[in-house]
Amino acid sequence: MSAKTSVNYYRPPNKNTATIRRVISVLVVSALVIVAAGAASFTAANQLMRQEPGQLQSFSSNVMPRFSVISFQSLDEQTTLSGWFFPAQGDPISTVILVHDSGKNRLQFDIDMPRFYEFFVENHYNVISFDLRHAGKSEGHLSAYGYAEWEDVIAAIQYARRFTTTRDVLLYGFGSGVTASLFAWSRLPEQTVVAADEGPSMEPEAEVGDSGPALSAIDQKIAQLGFDRSYVRGILLDTPCVLPDNYIQAVYRNGNLLGQVLLQHTVPYAVRLSASSTSQRSLVTVLTQIQKPVFLAYNDPDTFIGSAAILPIVQERQRLHPDTTAVYVDPTPGSISGYKNNPEAYLGAVKDYLARFIG
Repeated sequence: MSAKTSVNYYRPPNKNTATIRRVISVLVVSALVIVAAGAASFTAANQLMRQEPGQLQSFSSNVMPRFSVISFQSLDEQTTLSGWFFPAQGDPISTVILVHDSGKNRLQFDIDMPRFYEFFVENHYNVISFDLRHAGKSEGHLSAYGYAEWEDVIAAIQYARRFTTTRDVLLYGFGSGVTASLFAWSRLPEQTVVAADEGPSMEPEAEVGDSGPALSAIDQKIAQLGFDRSYVRGILLDTPCVLPDNYIQAVYRNGNLLGQVLLQHTVPYAVRLSASSTSQRSLVTVLTQIQKPVFLAYNDPDTFIGSAAILPIVQERQRLHPDTTAVYVDPTPGSISGYKNNPEAYLGAVKDYLARFIG
């Protein structure tokens, strides 16, 4: 008979198994963090883009210059945009299209806006001041900080071409309206097609879209507009930034800790995705390609967006196109407030630009 023993043998844990478990734990936690960050980003982006648009303020008729109420369809032909048309005094030189900042409406400067309109009207310029999508009295459910609003700007140009007597327009963008204005210009054809046996054609040359040679529905509409970039005679921009995302980042950089650490970096991508525009195009590239006369205004220091996002685009434009660039700097700390801080100096700089480059 064999003897029984009570001795138990010790088996050390498998080091490979323990390592695998730690790796899996780290991956699971990382995945949860990424999912949570993504959810927080898209939730924040949805809230930002769906913020209730501000209501238009009422003015007595003796304060505003003479105007008519207008409406037109955006380029998608599904969004009705509302605005005002101010006819110039005397023969109009051109038509100024005002493109407001996100969170604003056609009254970019609130109660100080009538004087702004009057300045252009008295200097012989028509003015189209309208609400972008999801602003003021215009339709639309989302505000995309210029990533979608450029379609509204092209529609406004088309309206000016159809219903005014001027032969060109000036684009005037404020804040994220800078993005909408520059994107609109960049999406217009460079020139119209000229057939050898038919003379000039009203059909502009279609540009190849980002997705390849097949034109999207929007690109097809642009190709059928009947005008090109030459119809934009000049561009005025208040608070231009290096990147379109800078306007979105400022909202969260000036907010709570979550916004400063995470949302300022992730929400811009969510906004672009919601607007079906996953790429982030440099506004420096667009602005430096424009051969038209350009007026730039900004606060230094800028207390909201930050001067670091503004100065490089201004300096690059001045470096490459010194003879066709006018700049107005308001030394008062603020953001998009040069006009309200010192209307005489601001409008004086605009008047000098118009006299020098436009007529």
